[in-house]
Amino acid sequence: MGNRPLRILEIGIGKDCRVIRRGLYDDAFASISNTNNIELIGVDIVPLQPGVLEKAKDVLSKENNNVSFKFVRGTPPELLKDFDDDYFDCIICTLTLCSVDDPTFALNEIKRVLRKDGGTFGYVKHVAVNPDESQYRILEFQQLALDGVQQLLADNCHLHRYTDNYISNVFGASSTILTKERFIVDDMWPVSCQTTTNNDKNTDDNEKEVKKKKKSRWEKIKEAWVEYRYVFVAYYVVAWATPVLPIWMGLECFGLDGVALLEYIGVDNVIPSISNWNPSLINGLIAIEINELGEIVRLPLVISTTPTVAKMW
Repeated sequence: MGNRPLRILEIGIGKDCRVIRRGLYDDAFASISNTNNIELIGVDIVPLQPGVLEKAKDVLSKENNNVSFKFVRGTPPELLKDFDDDYFDCIICTLTLCSVDDPTFALNEIKRVLRKDGGTFGYVKHVAVNPDESQYRILEFQQLALDGVQQLLADNCHLHRYTDNYISNVFGASSTILTKERFIVDDMWPVSCQTTTNNDKNTDDNEKEVKKKKKSRWEKIKEAWVEYRYVFVAYYVVAWATPVLPIWMGLECFGLDGVALLEYIGVDNVIPSISNWNPSLINGLIAIEINELGEIVRLPLVISTTPTVAKMW
């Protein structure tokens, strides 16, 4: 690298710069800051919260005086075109490729600006349930059912996208997979199915799998299906559908204009025709999304009480 700084790009840094403010860079930066200056650039499609940039710089300066940090708002493909080939030594990408229009193009740009012969690409992504993950069929159904609503309300976020496959296709045999983990985060429903990998670019192709042994909520769902079958499915469907109508009626009674709400948050920039949509229909979609917020409680409750319901039926 000569005398130039170590260059790090964090894509999806978040409106609160959470990795910096939680001190997750501190140990790594401390180990190299005596010999290298560090240039950290954070990118996100949403703006930073007020005061976050200054707080993030304060956190970095307390531990490392030779770390520079700046934030750039935008999406990976458009922003990366301003950087030369092999510019960054390390790129971190967190929960962002779900929102870009063309993940293959974005990943090719990431690969282009990542230094050859040792540049490191690490990511954490929520992904679609794979066809061979039969224990997660209910989660897959939820991903497919809510994908359109999620894209409308969450900055084009796709619930059912095989992002890890896109990454493998772009980086392929040109990188070493240092660590790879696929896991379920129950508390992050509906983006529970996630994967993380640390790749070294342009070395031999090896793979190390890291698997968690803890039984997930989705494995418990499989057990409930195996034992109670259609009683469990019917009970879950009733528990899921029952709140939707009251929520929708409440939104209608309070006079919520769903179209105006989506225009306020900027959805009309993506879908110009949204002003012609039926407000009651939009309220219905919002009611479904609100209903899904209760899934973190509803699903464990259904699983735990299914044996009792089965005895009654």
